[in-house]
Amino acid sequence: MRSYDRSRVIRDSLMERIINTAVEMSDARRLISSVVVSLSDRNDHEQIIADDDAITMELAEDDAGAIRMFGAMIAGDVQTARQQFPEFVDAIQTKSLLYIPLSRGGDPVKIYVARLRQRVLRHLLHWLPRRGLIAEACRLVETARQMEQSNPIGIGAVTEFDGMFQVGFRSLVASIVESSRCSVLDAGKAPAKGAGEDNGEDNNDHDAKDAEALIALLERLTETMLASWLAHSQTLRLSPLEIVTDPKKWDQMVDFIKRYGDPVFTQTFLQLGNVRAILHQGVGQWIERAIAAEDEHFEQTRLFRDIESGVLPIEYAERWMTLVYESLIDHHAEYLDYNSTTTQSDRGDLVYMFLDFLRLRVRYERIAWNLKPVMWAHEVLVRCGLEGPAMMWRRSLHQRIGAEADIYAKKLKQLQQTYAMRMPTVADRISERFIQPMTIDRMRALVGPAMRDAEANKYSDAFDLLEQEAALLTRHPSGVGLDVPAWLEALEEEVEQLTRRRASSEIDPLFLMTIPIVPLTASDLEDHLRRAKNQGRRLPHMR
Repeated sequence: MRSYDRSRVIRDSLMERIINTAVEMSDARRLISSVVVSLSDRNDHEQIIADDDAITMELAEDDAGAIRMFGAMIAGDVQTARQQFPEFVDAIQTKSLLYIPLSRGGDPVKIYVARLRQRVLRHLLHWLPRRGLIAEACRLVETARQMEQSNPIGIGAVTEFDGMFQVGFRSLVASIVESSRCSVLDAGKAPAKGAGEDNGEDNNDHDAKDAEALIALLERLTETMLASWLAHSQTLRLSPLEIVTDPKKWDQMVDFIKRYGDPVFTQTFLQLGNVRAILHQGVGQWIERAIAAEDEHFEQTRLFRDIESGVLPIEYAERWMTLVYESLIDHHAEYLDYNSTTTQSDRGDLVYMFLDFLRLRVRYERIAWNLKPVMWAHEVLVRCGLEGPAMMWRRSLHQRIGAEADIYAKKLKQLQQTYAMRMPTVADRISERFIQPMTIDRMRALVGPAMRDAEANKYSDAFDLLEQEAALLTRHPSGVGLDVPAWLEALEEEVEQLTRRRASSEIDPLFLMTIPIVPLTASDLEDHLRRAKNQGRRLPHMR
């Protein structure tokens, strides 16, 4: 089974590389065509598109519209882009953005087409806010969500909406931040060089008012965009264990594990390759083959005796075994923690204790998932060096979510006492209290300035702040010593990215595909946010 799993993974990895290469090539062709359009006379657009035979080869209905939109965005022709936007939305909204992955037997061609269409939306979601088309970007986010909801393709489909939403939302926040910053400068609120102490207090007052105004705008944007995010979240399964949130279903699973946990849930059997191979062929088929082959490891177990005698239907056993196996694969790091830190892991009939900890973490992750837009807004703020508004944003979230974090900490303590297990990976996650990702974002934003100060051989306030935050995090060791802490990995990744960007002679495609932000006036921002909110009212109200 493990040998089969290795061969399958190698095959799928090769096919993934082929698909990704095809997407990159087609995307490059589309971008080059768009640049040609942007540099040509407006009257020649139709002829240019008609002469490009490659354009009609895939996504013929919406491809030409995408190139027109790209051309207008690259050329900075906001009026043309706004005029073409409704036609483009009409062309794509009946298309599918979902695909079945290779691991579930998906068609590589369909995967390629869906990913290429997603790439189009990612470009536009990044560019539209930067050209000042705030309301259009919000509408495109909702259109992407509706495309997935209105064009389902079956069980096991993969959604990329969260990635597209992140690109669009971060670009929206960056556009509002830049517009707010330019409005402050235009109004003469920036501190003048050489200002005396008498002006310092007035400038601080202005800074506080500007920060409050910016936070108010971001709260309006986040509230509007959360409608799409939460509507998508309701259709998304973050973990197989969300199926057993109901106490009756949980009791049924616990009863099955206690009866039949050995040997199918023991450490020896639950090796990753073995479990993946069983899931790939189907647990039910594996059970039938094992019974037919009279496997000596299982023929004397209660599970197989009850199945052969008809006491236990194969479908019932398949249901709970599949749920346990999928949960172990989705939470493999936590399973390694369970194996290395507990004595209960030696017994397959006690694996429900581990799953109970996972259920608590899954509920925590659901709230953390719903808060992702709030985290992304904070990340943009710290990346822009706006520590004052970022601090206000953190404080606001802490006030709203603090009581909920206390509840999860209390439930964790109860589970630890009930099962005599600590489960560090779960405990560490819940101890973040939904706020620690913001601390990590702030630390990552300090890495760049600290590196520049070090290269200039001068004192660095950024490094001092970075050292202080690291000292606070190291007071509470995380994990069981198997993995590097998440915050340290984040810092290492940031250093590597900055070092590679400075030292490499290669062209950075993301840098080339970024266009400057066109700041909006306060009245334009208000108008766009009002239009976006009116569009969002079509969604059902959610908490």
